[in-house]
Amino acid sequence: MKEPPVDTSLFKVISLDLDNALYDNQPVLERAESLSAEYLKTQFLNQGRDYQPAEFSEIKQSLLTSGDIRYENLSYFRQVALSRFCQPLKNGGAIAAKAFEIFIQARSEVEIFDEIYQLLADLKTRYQLVSVSNGNCDPRRLSIAHFFSDHYSASSGNRAKPHPQMLLKVLRDFELKPGQLLHVGDSVEKDGAAASRAGVAFFHFSPFQPKLDLRRYCQRLFEYLKK
Repeated sequence: MKEPPVDTSLFKVISLDLDNALYDNQPVLERAESLSAEYLKTQFLNQGRDYQPAEFSEIKQSLLTSGDIRYENLSYFRQVALSRFCQPLKNGGAIAAKAFEIFIQARSEVEIFDEIYQLLADLKTRYQLVSVSNGNCDPRRLSIAHFFSDHYSASSGNRAKPHPQMLLKVLRDFELKPGQLLHVGDSVEKDGAAASRAGVAFFHFSPFQPKLDLRRYCQRLFEYLKK
């Protein structure tokens, strides 16, 4: 059965995914991983131990395939993995905590393109904006943080998308009917499915994977909102 058309004039709040929707997350992750790994390698070598990144990868893979929903919180997931990896070291707990701090700091150092900045500024004149992310970027550290009325993330104790929990929380917190919320994200499998389960509208916004015309993507969103 064909779904009824969305009445975009009803939207009051727009929730936006962060990673790969508002910035290209791949280089951010690569840099964060690299800086954290450099620190860990130094600590292992200083204690006369071999640094084996493959072992860290195996620990992370084991956690991810455990089925434990606590690891949907990517900050908790990384902290547990680092703790296990650094366990053989003297002061392993402190070293793991520092490696996590280095990662999180770099994780939130992202490049926001002018088109995205202008997009959010324009949307803010008509809607309340919130961020809804599975990732562990700290949105409060972003240059676009002031555009958002609130932030929802899996690293704050929420279930990760495609679970609808975060979007359902937005509906409750802002006292919205489902038709008054639009979710914008890059992943049909996660963002789109979460929106469908929450009964809210979804707009696919994925200008960075693959890299397409960012300005055109922004224009398409505005054209959708004018329908």
